[in-house]
Amino acid sequence: MKIFLDDERETPDGWVRCFWPDEVIEHLYAGNVSEVSLDHDLGDDDRGTGYDVLLWIEEAVADFGWSPPKLGVHSANSPARQKMEAAIAQISKLAEAHNYWEKHHERGNFLISWDGAKPAWFAGENAEPIMLKESAGASRFFELGDGTLLGSVNSWRCYQEEFQKAGWRRPLIPGPMSIWNGSTGERILALQGHHFGEVKGAEILEDGRLITWGRDYLLRVWDQQSGACKDVIPLPLWPDPHNKKATLSCNMFTQMKPSEKQRYVDTRHLPAPDIEIDWITVPGAPQRSFRYVVENRSEQNIVKPWEPSLTEHGAHRILDVADAEAGYSTWDLLADGRLLGGGTTYGTSGLFYVWDGMYRLRLLIVGRSDCNMHLKGEIAPNTILLENLTGMESVDAYKFVL
Repeated sequence: MKIFLDDERETPDGWVRCFWPDEVIEHLYAGNVSEVSLDHDLGDDDRGTGYDVLLWIEEAVADFGWSPPKLGVHSANSPARQKMEAAIAQISKLAEAHNYWEKHHERGNFLISWDGAKPAWFAGENAEPIMLKESAGASRFFELGDGTLLGSVNSWRCYQEEFQKAGWRRPLIPGPMSIWNGSTGERILALQGHHFGEVKGAEILEDGRLITWGRDYLLRVWDQQSGACKDVIPLPLWPDPHNKKATLSCNMFTQMKPSEKQRYVDTRHLPAPDIEIDWITVPGAPQRSFRYVVENRSEQNIVKPWEPSLTEHGAHRILDVADAEAGYSTWDLLADGRLLGGGTTYGTSGLFYVWDGMYRLRLLIVGRSDCNMHLKGEIAPNTILLENLTGMESVDAYKFVL
């Protein structure tokens, strides 16, 4: 698609006409724009000029590693034209800088910028690194074994409609999870869905279905052709080998053999918890939820109930936080005996747990979390308060009602 921004001139054949900067930016968000030609003066400077489009593109390239389309100017305003051409030259320099991967750090065969803001690179065995196009923002990648790669964006929150309405910046890729061609670097498919926490694994089953699992303790089954999510399954509870008490871990699912994963997807042969995920976008915003309830739970004795206590708390039973850095909140018990804990550190990102030690697992997530997010505890029966220190004297408070 070629975009022509102008308020007076006739639109050239084969171009799509836009009258205002925000219309152009909407097309750029949607993708498939190959070229943009910009006028400067559009009749209402308060609504914007062609230069505003270039400012947006420059920020997108600098901060998100976005690959811009071909850019041109057809303005008759000579000073404005010079300013816009200078902006295009700067955008070209920023885009060219993406072609250098030396400052990226290695994660297996992937090269990723420290903040994930620049496009990632894939260095297959005995091959020169190849840039994964439109991968800025993705910070976790997995080789799927068939020549394709899966990448995921940790900040899933940016893709929720309510976050966008609350003023969150829109992403520059269509979805939080996408698939790339490992030979060409082209992004070939955006998955229609996401995890509510960090993706911990991805694999193609023997029957060709793609599965992913993450720290929302959910497993998702995808159609590789359409990108549609075909099934959502809770990850199993794991028994402690000594006393069979329930243990929560998505990392342990990663360690299963492919045949065992296939069996679990097809038969759900291990006990699994009911999962409810609650999130609040900004302080004072409505509390929203996603819930998965296991419909048929057969009798089993693989996992036995346990009563959480302050001497045997979540650090022993939620293995995915066992190696978290200092900063996690002190574990506590709710008035009804459920375990309460979690927090945010540099090593583990913002999940708070409410768990009965068996089948009832609840995860609390806030819209903006960093290493200053702390659990204040149960301020009233079934009312949890989380606080985020945003400045020396500024605190964001999030209140969850369970």
